[in-house]
Amino acid sequence: MNLILRLLTPIRKLIEPPEKLISWIGVKPGMTVADIGCGPGYLTIPLARSVGIGGKIYAIEIDEKAAKYLEKKVKDLGLVNVEVKILDAENLDGIPDNHVDISIMLYSLHHFSNIRKALQEAYRITRPGGRLVIIDPMKERMLGHGTIIENVLKELINSGFKPKTFEKNLFTYRAVAWKNGG
Repeated sequence: MNLILRLLTPIRKLIEPPEKLISWIGVKPGMTVADIGCGPGYLTIPLARSVGIGGKIYAIEIDEKAAKYLEKKVKDLGLVNVEVKILDAENLDGIPDNHVDISIMLYSLHHFSNIRKALQEAYRITRPGGRLVIIDPMKERMLGHGTIIENVLKELINSGFKPKTFEKNLFTYRAVAWKNGG
């Protein structure tokens, strides 16, 4: 099974429904959201529906195959509020400073080659009072696949974010950090 199909499997939607994640994140109609490391769009399409026509989704993905798959899906669904960008998370060119309400890194942070730079870029594009949401595997519980929580917290603070919420699950963690204190 190729990577795109594995990431979109119906079993994943049963285990972690995207609508439930979006509700937990607090996405509202009219918001601008950056889905950083969006892959083939597991969260992107439901996000686009949640923000509605008055909102906007920046779907950011470095893998060209996944991004092209998502572009086609967005076009086929007639979603005009999604802009797919083939970008490295460490260089979010084309997204203005202080522009997005929420930046999301859903199971993507551990794939970025420079976590510090990716968090700095997320900070740059997130508006004052906006937030960054990270859901990622814990490296110590996933046989080395994931991020080390303490390092992520340190880098969040070094990037200017103020961590507010931190939850550990069996294999993953959820972090919410605000720009300028929220």
